[in-house]
Amino acid sequence: MHLTFSLDIGGLENLVLNLLKTLDHDRYRLTVCSLTDKTALADEFEQQGVSVYRLNKREGIDPFLPFQLARLIKVNQVHILHTHNTAPFFYGFLAGKLAGCGNIHVHTEHSRMAPNHRLLRNLILFFSKRIHKIISDSKSVTDYLIHAQGISREHIVTILNGIDISLYSSSVIDRWPLDEAGIKAGSKIIGTVGRLEDVKDHATLLLAFSKICQTISNAYLIIVGDGSLRGALTQRAKDLHILERIVFLGSRRDVHRILPLFDLFVLSSKSEGLPLSLLEAMAASVPVIATRVGGIPEIILDHESGLLFSPGDADALADCIHTLLLNSEKAKSFSEKAFERVVSSFSIRAMTDQYEAVYNSLVKYTRLC
Repeated sequence: MHLTFSLDIGGLENLVLNLLKTLDHDRYRLTVCSLTDKTALADEFEQQGVSVYRLNKREGIDPFLPFQLARLIKVNQVHILHTHNTAPFFYGFLAGKLAGCGNIHVHTEHSRMAPNHRLLRNLILFFSKRIHKIISDSKSVTDYLIHAQGISREHIVTILNGIDISLYSSSVIDRWPLDEAGIKAGSKIIGTVGRLEDVKDHATLLLAFSKICQTISNAYLIIVGDGSLRGALTQRAKDLHILERIVFLGSRRDVHRILPLFDLFVLSSKSEGLPLSLLEAMAASVPVIATRVGGIPEIILDHESGLLFSPGDADALADCIHTLLLNSEKAKSFSEKAFERVVSSFSIRAMTDQYEAVYNSLVKYTRLC
């Protein structure tokens, strides 16, 4: 059973979906459980033969949730519980103990963002040393777990995220966003994909784009994703007098058909683990610009397979965008090297094989009920 906070459209949720698609269905009986009723991807999991469960978590700390989850674990005879990020880890650990069965607990940490609540943070650190294995999705997250949280290196396995690269080799491109917005052929398209939340820092991207608009008259920005800051970002674009040059597409399940529209892909996040959206842009052969945070420098070699800038620096981002929009040869060279990198190191098959190796090694040496 994979336990997530939600099954909404997002990088973590897509990662779990792709992992469960690729795992050996003959060897594993697969289920996924969301702590909340936000389950936009539920149908896609079920189409892959994965049983889906939803729990209606209350706001804040829900004292009844571990008991609900423990019953679910017992009824489904779960042998391996795999949690993702903080809240599922907290509730999953308690539920596993309440279930009273020797189930294996594996946890994946997808970012370096620790919970703000001190008691919760201390509990998570306590739990970390008492589960079977912690998986991190980048060297950056591994180093954080070791040096900031005091977890032994032997207890952690680093497994880099992977994507289905074949999905991005299709020649099918969905041009309707450009046509509907009246964007003419030959325009310069900057794109980004991500939740409209503070950690993704679209505000810095909007400011940088406003500077681009002053010198490049046919530049447009396409923003794929949705979130709580949609209204605030729209107002910010109005204040900067660039709203007519921006297309908000909302959440999409066909990003692979939209990425080829982009001349550049930008990720302006304040914090990341190893972002799938960046891997997807690389697989679609789109030149990339991203912040120098988390696991991103492990993916992108600065000035070789893309450009990196410091988070929150709109001037530096604008300079990066100018550099690649005005130098097509450099942009093409970056995209070619980025494509080679994602093919060689970030395939879904390579990621799944490593997850299966962790599961198999733990099952081999653990007595299950």
